[in-house]
Amino acid sequence: MNYKKIFNVVGVVAVAVVFCVGCSKDDTPDYSDDPNDGKGDDSYSYSGGVKIGNQTWMAKNLDRKTINSKCYENSEEYCLKYGRMYTWTDAVKACPAGWHLPNDAEWTELITAVGGESIAGKKLKATSGWGDSYENGTDDYGFSALPGGAQWASMEFTGADETCYWWSATLKYKSEYEVWRNVGVVSVGSSDDVHLHDDGFGVDKSVKSVRCVQD
Repeated sequence: MNYKKIFNVVGVVAVAVVFCVGCSKDDTPDYSDDPNDGKGDDSYSYSGGVKIGNQTWMAKNLDRKTINSKCYENSEEYCLKYGRMYTWTDAVKACPAGWHLPNDAEWTELITAVGGESIAGKKLKATSGWGDSYENGTDDYGFSALPGGAQWASMEFTGADETCYWWSATLKYKSEYEVWRNVGVVSVGSSDDVHLHDDGFGVDKSVKSVRCVQD
């Protein structure tokens, strides 16, 4: 029996095992070391909300810390003013118990309930807090939308005091052959319009605000 050959084979196997410790089968984020399991601060709760039509919405943007959430320009001052911003992957699980990230149908229902896309922005925007060049709203329903801006794939922060962007839970496009995905985004800008559109920068290449709706 060639003991030297057997020893060499066992050694190679042992080295392979050592170097494979911690290997995973996919790229799913590992939240095992995160006290919140990647879902957000477990102490965060929200009561109240505003009733608009048949829905109940949070009266402010979500400010629940998750593993990938951040403040505009990485400043806590902006979080206090506008809430936190999230990647889409974080956004779909960031709302606390009893609430969820609205899909496009739920956003559309809200917009319809306040008069349609052409006027919804005016009625949903806060009565103050928009930049000098941008009109404040009438805040008819207590939704109090503020212009929190966003961070884009370029890592540039833009839009504070000008536009608010919220994630939709609806996945618009997905292809196994592409490295990016489009997801729904709702925005309110300087005009009275509310726009539902796609984010062509990918689910985890930009961060935007979250407004939760009650289950």
